[in-house]
Amino acid sequence: LVIDALPTSRLKGKKIAIYADSWGNPSYGSLGKDYLEDLTGETIHLSWQGSQTMAQLYTNCWDSYNADIYIINGGLNDFGNNGTITAYKTAISNFVTAMRTVNANCEIYFITPEFIRTSTQQTQLYPLEAYRSAIWGLKNLYKYNVVNSLKWVNISYQSDNVHPLATDVDTIGAYIASALINYGDEETHITEITNLNSLKNS
Repeated sequence: LVIDALPTSRLKGKKIAIYADSWGNPSYGSLGKDYLEDLTGETIHLSWQGSQTMAQLYTNCWDSYNADIYIINGGLNDFGNNGTITAYKTAISNFVTAMRTVNANCEIYFITPEFIRTSTQQTQLYPLEAYRSAIWGLKNLYKYNVVNSLKWVNISYQSDNVHPLATDVDTIGAYIASALINYGDEETHITEITNLNSLKNS
């Protein structure tokens, strides 16, 4: 990914809001927040809480901030906290409805759940198929965009093998920026699952 070759001017002056689970923690780099701020020239609004399902993220993190671009990152905690596919779809609907109530012309991006490599986490969370399916399946209905986190193949992790190193988080910011510049990733859900299986076997 060569970010310098992308038309980054599209993001200049854009107000971005990020809503996230623990991956939004500044200790983990807040999904490349600093990198994205350098591209936009604007301070990014960040609201996050760790160990939250998507439904909990909406309930506890949504704060009616008026942004041009909204980024929602979650899903890793849904299985462990007994989240259901119905609750996940409801959370997506709630986020989209609320954001478009604040700004009818906003761009919305849902990030698919990250690939977790440790055996314990894979037992608990892999492959999060239902949640990836919900994100891709509702995309056309709700007219939002998708950021495919399975493209983040060069990420270094904390000792828990779940959260990224803050020193490496610019890579995440670059991947997200690429998706924003291109109005979302174009991969279909089937393509994403093929990539996931490739990662699993690597």
